Amino acid sequence: MSTLKLSSLEIKELIDRYKSELRKLQFQVSKTRTTIQELEIYIKEAKAAEAAPPKRKPGRPRKAAAVAAPAAKAAVKEKPTKGKRGRPKGSGKPKLVNPPKAVKGPTAKKELKRNHKLNEWDNLLLEGLRNKGKSMINVEFWDLVQTKNQNDGLKWSDTKVRAKLNQSLHKLANKRGVIVKVPYSGKGFAYALQDWFNSKGNLPKKYNY
Repeated sequence: MSTLKLSSLEIKELIDRYKSELRKLQFQVSKTRTTIQELEIYIKEAKAAEAAPPKRKPGRPRKAAAVAAPAAKAAVKEKPTKGKRGRPKGSGKPKLVNPPKAVKGPTAKKELKRNHKLNEWDNLLLEGLRNKGKSMINVEFWDLVQTKNQNDGLKWSDTKVRAKLNQSLHKLANKRGVIVKVPYSGKGFAYALQDWFNSKGNLPKKYNY
């Protein structure tokens, strides 16, 4: 059986086809990792919600409270011990021992926002949205963080970059509320800036992906 030989043009076409298939596979792997990491975030939130104690429904008072009520009435009926001037002992103004210091408003706000302060990765995603002027999807955010990874010489693995991306998206969407998930024709969600929504809570068409 004679060996089939290919021309240089045919070989080049095969190489281009294999490269194209490789890019498609890499894209599918990236999307699958994103979906898995988003599900891992959601399952943590679901477990935290399930672990929270259920709220007690209004109903009959607890037995301890019912027993304490008669005891409190009996204590009221007892005559207080009087001092020298006929006043009940301990009737003066109560003294506070080491009263707790109230936390001032600005300090309390700083405590609440300390864990949600924007970092350079968060600002990178926000800048990408503003520069494009439209909603963006995960693949576009992925290109932004990968470019930063290469330019800064970080040499992070794809897994670490993906985790950093998901962390920033989760913070911006769920913690800070500066971006919003919006549906689009593909799988998953696109993200839009909160400032783009109109007074009715709708996203104008010019900002759609």
